[in-house]
Amino acid sequence: MPSIQAAPRLRGGELRIGLSRAGIALLHRQGPLRRRLLPLQDCRFAANSDPQVDHVAAELDRLLTAVSCQGMSVRVILADHLVRHWMVMPPLNGAQILDCQAAAEIRFQTLFGEPLTDWKMAADWQARTAFLSSALPNALLNALQAVGAQHGLLMLAIVPEFVARFNRAASALVAGNWFGVLHQDLLTLAVVEKGRLFDLRSIHVPALALTERDWLRLSVEREATRLMRPMPDGVELCGKVPTAWLQAATEPGSWACVQLAQVELPEPELEPKQLAGSLEAPDLYQLAAAGL
Repeated sequence: MPSIQAAPRLRGGELRIGLSRAGIALLHRQGPLRRRLLPLQDCRFAANSDPQVDHVAAELDRLLTAVSCQGMSVRVILADHLVRHWMVMPPLNGAQILDCQAAAEIRFQTLFGEPLTDWKMAADWQARTAFLSSALPNALLNALQAVGAQHGLLMLAIVPEFVARFNRAASALVAGNWFGVLHQDLLTLAVVEKGRLFDLRSIHVPALALTERDWLRLSVEREATRLMRPMPDGVELCGKVPTAWLQAATEPGSWACVQLAQVELPEPELEPKQLAGSLEAPDLYQLAAAGL
């Protein structure tokens, strides 16, 4: 685990927190838009573990104390492992948001086998077309808000990684392509038609798939068949895309797998030592930067 050193108080900009089952990373966005991104601190959880909320809160408190960020605005990006996503078809005779909420709650219980009691739901409510709903665990949500309050932070939003990245990329997607977010062993795959989200799938990516050139194409074919949709021309992916998938897409007449650009982060030695994150966790820093 990286050592934590005392740091001068941060001023201005926005603090971004990336949180996944693998760990936490703090990133400082300085200036408007994304003029300057500064990795601050990170920590890794034990491998192959599912950290408890109390442990997550304690580690986050420790990192925030180290960077001295009282009074800053903060945005938290949660890896999709920690979130539940599902698509909802609005009721035919429902024109109000309460009708859509009821449909989303019923769909959640059908898919996940439990009520929404322990979850906080948010959605892109639509009365005429299918819409995406997401739910965050109340225990984690409350812990994040409590730690933020202890440090005097202004909580702007707690957002799933897929939502942050799709909102950023949707308007620039090539017509005929689908969209995906790859984080660790989870691929969140969006079926996109006419610029709108048609369906969403969460697909486990086994270790062997990272070296199989055709794994992504075959997985997309299965989903297209299941949904009775035409095969997309390709998939535009965020995250650390396996080289094998990208190499397969370079062959003449091949199916397209496109890696969307990641945010460039400075090397630690270029920044004040007391503020530099280890950058041993680039995936966590990229998570914190999702949507920029």
